[in-house]
Amino acid sequence: MKKTSTLWRTILAITILVMTVSLTAFGSNRYNVEVEKQTDEFYVNDFANLFTEADKQVMMENAVELAEEYDGIQVVVSTVNSLNGNQIEQYAYSMYEEYGIGKDSMGILILLSVEDRQVRIETGKTMQAYITDSKSGQLLDNYGMQYFRDDRFAEGLKSVQEAVIAEIRNVVPIDWNNTNETLNVTEVPDAVAPTTGNEVNNGQQNNSGNMLIGCLFALLFVMPIVIIIILIVTYRKKYGEFKTQVNELKEDNGKLSEENSKLKERNNNGAKKIQELEKSCLSLKECVEAFREDNSKLEMANKTLAERLASTNEFYSRVRRLHPELDFEKEVKKMLEAEAMAEARVIDQKLNSVLGMPADKDNVEAFEDAIKAYDNAETKDQQYNISTFSKSTFNPKDAKIKAQQYVKADIAKVRALYQESVKLREAYEKEQQELRDKAEAQKAYNEMIKVYHNNQKGTYEEYDALHKAYSLYEELTYAQKEFFPDDKMLREYEIVLRKAQEDKRNYDAARNAEEAAKQTIGHIHSSADEDDRDKISKAFRYYNNLSMAQRAYFSAELLNQMRKFKNEADDDHARRERRREEERQREHIIYSSHHNSSSGFSGGSHFGGFGGHSSGGGASRGF
Repeated sequence: MKKTSTLWRTILAITILVMTVSLTAFGSNRYNVEVEKQTDEFYVNDFANLFTEADKQVMMENAVELAEEYDGIQVVVSTVNSLNGNQIEQYAYSMYEEYGIGKDSMGILILLSVEDRQVRIETGKTMQAYITDSKSGQLLDNYGMQYFRDDRFAEGLKSVQEAVIAEIRNVVPIDWNNTNETLNVTEVPDAVAPTTGNEVNNGQQNNSGNMLIGCLFALLFVMPIVIIIILIVTYRKKYGEFKTQVNELKEDNGKLSEENSKLKERNNNGAKKIQELEKSCLSLKECVEAFREDNSKLEMANKTLAERLASTNEFYSRVRRLHPELDFEKEVKKMLEAEAMAEARVIDQKLNSVLGMPADKDNVEAFEDAIKAYDNAETKDQQYNISTFSKSTFNPKDAKIKAQQYVKADIAKVRALYQESVKLREAYEKEQQELRDKAEAQKAYNEMIKVYHNNQKGTYEEYDALHKAYSLYEELTYAQKEFFPDDKMLREYEIVLRKAQEDKRNYDAARNAEEAAKQTIGHIHSSADEDDRDKISKAFRYYNNLSMAQRAYFSAELLNQMRKFKNEADDDHARRERRREEERQREHIIYSSHHNSSSGFSGGSHFGGFGGHSSGGGASRGF
């Protein structure tokens, strides 16, 4: 019982809150934004002074013709210098409400802010059914954005107005306000009941009617909430169980995905191993083929050697039969000894020729050659394998004779002299390398100190010389930098270099801005007029985007020329504006007389709205 009471108290509180919010939303303006008051022309409110008088004339004719032909459908174009910190959606909504655009809210506002570089199409509540947010964005993208990005604001707004009017003529029936053609207001988001046509042009809502609509909307909004709350309370336990099952399924699915990933990884690793094995098998097959080929060659060589050995054995047997008294083993040993002793004498000569030399870096090669002669002495290894011969009177034995055993010179002393000479050479080479490193470091230092004495201001003119000299230091190896003579000077040099580098960045930025500004106003020769204002403003933006340090390098002559052109363009604009004002005064009378006699527009000397309301929809773009 206590839970039921708490539930109904919660439902009652939500109902009161929703009704309060709805009454507030429907009973007052959505945003508290102060906007520019509409001009007498109403259809073209050029607060940013972008249009010429001829532009306004054409745009006014287009808008008035549409309003007359389509019984009060109004397309209004407004320009402002700034949104004063507001979002363009809020500003456009408030301006639409303030102007009351469109009979039965069948209207469109096209708003552009110059300084904020934003543009928006704001649609009326009823018009939203015909010109959707998506269509509004397409109209801006296709017919205006390229102009706006190039600062051709007037051309872009004229293009967008023409496109919007053409779209209205394409999608809105000419008798749109007939009973059987009028859209059901509830089909349009945020819509209110259509006005009767007897509304005043000041754009104020009927508060009592809006409050009633707000209450109805609140009740319609609360009912589904109440039902949802009851369902949630009733089935909360089942929802919890369902959620638990879902979480378990997600967990199982996660584990399954993890196992699947591991399986895929194993499959990939297996495929890689198979590929590696196939490569290994291929290599092994090649090796086997090569081995077979080598084995075949070896068999042929063995066959040849066997034939030679058989021939030698036969020759040896004959010699033994002819000279049984000779000891062949002894004779062979004597021959090998003689050869080894002859080779040892040559080695002794080489060793003795260097033993008299002192240990010196220049004698390393001589000692090394003598040692190589000793180490590389050919060993006389002659093995007699008697078992391969025919039966004889002596047993198999080996005869091994080395030439080194007959060398008499002191090889140990030669090796010691060689080692000492190598150490002397290494020390010498290290000393020479240090001298070279010192020379390179000194060379870089000399060049840097020379440049540093003449370039200590850190200006952009000095950067190239400072950087060129510093590059010599950067090219030094780590060992060479250890011999740099003055670390303090190096730190001071680096400070000046960074200062010059920053100054060069400022200088380059100023040059780039100058070039862009020159190209922008390059068509202006002797003097500027009103038509040049946009390009002059763009040129000044290049200058204004520079920092104070960068502006110091901006051409004073070019800046003075830009200021001169701006003053001339502003003066020409002021003169033309005075003439346009005079022309407007004359045209107001003509327009007022025309519409008093041929249309349902309000009487008086200027145009106005029908009390229409914005849907809050449309599309915005930045450029």
